[in-house]
Amino acid sequence: MPQTLHIELASDKHAHALAKLHAGAFYRGWSVDEFACFINDPARTPVFVSLDKNQKIVGFAVIRKVVDEAELLSIVVEEKNRSKGIASSLMKAIFADLFISSAQKIFLEVEEKNHSAVKLYNKFGFKIIGNRQAYYEKSQGEKANALVMVLTLD
Repeated sequence: MPQTLHIELASDKHAHALAKLHAGAFYRGWSVDEFACFINDPARTPVFVSLDKNQKIVGFAVIRKVVDEAELLSIVVEEKNRSKGIASSLMKAIFADLFISSAQKIFLEVEEKNHSAVKLYNKFGFKIIGNRQAYYEKSQGEKANALVMVLTLD
């Protein structure tokens, strides 16, 4: 991770910026209220933010923990800050959180044509266990397939 960035748990003050960043990355972005719900339940849905030296969010990750499983709900890095190790740093923050939890596995879904994300998840040891046809809604009514991936935590 670049030395001028750090990762912390999101707070209410981050909800608007998170919703804006998410909307820029996905066809159907999450609302400020949805982010506020995640932020206000950090034991179940921690939101990790990567902040630059000016406290501006340049990336985030949201997970959901339920008993002995977790799911990566979303990870986004601002377009101009991609390929700088921010997503990897966010993944490491997720793993640090999960290793002190009861989670034994973490699942995720990723658009099969999102090659940089698939490469990131492969780097961390995730394995493809399934495929969801026409899972993601895209612009112009198009649909995209999702890969279902899992990682067993040691």
